[in-house]
Amino acid sequence: MGFSMLVVSLYLFLWPLGLWLLIAAGGQFIKITTGLLVLALALFAWPWRRDPLPKQDIVPRSQLPQLYALIDQISGLLKAPALTGIVLTEHYNASVRQFGWRRRSVLYLGIPLWEMLSVEERLSVLGHEIGHLVNRDPMNNRLPALAFTILFKTGHAICPEKLVPKGLTHGRVVMAEEWAAVSGAMLLMIPVNLALAMIARGFWATGHVLLGLLWAESQRAEYRADLLGMQLSGMEPALSEMEKLTGADLVWSEVRERINRRQQNADTELFTSIRTRWANLPETEKERRRRLLRQEHHRLDATHPATVFRMEMLKAQRKHIRQLQIPGRDWKALDSELESARQKIAHKLLDRLRNSLYYG
Repeated sequence: MGFSMLVVSLYLFLWPLGLWLLIAAGGQFIKITTGLLVLALALFAWPWRRDPLPKQDIVPRSQLPQLYALIDQISGLLKAPALTGIVLTEHYNASVRQFGWRRRSVLYLGIPLWEMLSVEERLSVLGHEIGHLVNRDPMNNRLPALAFTILFKTGHAICPEKLVPKGLTHGRVVMAEEWAAVSGAMLLMIPVNLALAMIARGFWATGHVLLGLLWAESQRAEYRADLLGMQLSGMEPALSEMEKLTGADLVWSEVRERINRRQQNADTELFTSIRTRWANLPETEKERRRRLLRQEHHRLDATHPATVFRMEMLKAQRKHIRQLQIPGRDWKALDSELESARQKIAHKLLDRLRNSLYYG
């Protein structure tokens, strides 16, 4: 966080510096030019565009009262800010994103994953995702994101498109008679462009250093989110939910089989069939998936630690975690209000695979 604050502070210093150069220029061309360049750089490096809130995708509370009530309960227990909305997707995952300077939070909930999970496993997923809003996840902090954007946009603003000015090569070998026709100013641009390219790469390298620091802190935030999820569900559901994250292939296997059979009403009970597929997996296949999780390599350049490390951490912390109690929910009512979304997502999965088969 301190490194991000330093980057943003240095950037903000560009604005008064540029204005001071213009005011104190006294008609001097060099100071005026330098001041304009500094202000232009500050203007270009500012992250003007931010992801807009996906209002058209957010499901209103009136359509999902039970799900919103459950999430409000979890947010209250974890002391997390209230969600702005929920977006139901066809992806086999779940995530929380924040939008705008007000950092409005939106939960992206993948119906295929949701339908695969038991009640307790669903609580684990929701606790994990909402936990990211309270576990100091740097990916949800505006300051590191601002510093990261400034560094990379500054590098792009400085870096020349080509080291050799246009007119020297035209994309082919330069002939001796062409060199003779080149002005000295164009030749001088080559070392200038080289220097600018090196400076730009310095900004990019600093951005990658910041990204490395963010990755390390983000992995710690994942562990903290796992613990918050386990507080709601208990250890066994939290572990089994992580194992089920490997089940995306079962979704596409079931969808592919329904298309190959040219089954009428192929979307009917699609997710029920997928759950049955998981339940009927031979123990040898489940053990194979567990071995794959154990063989997953730890990477420093990733936001998530290896799943096996997350599972071992939950086992080690089990005795130290106080479980939170969720008041009784009407899960049947919650499932029924998702029925229309299930049908839409099933149609979307079938259409996506059909399109990939027919159009590549």
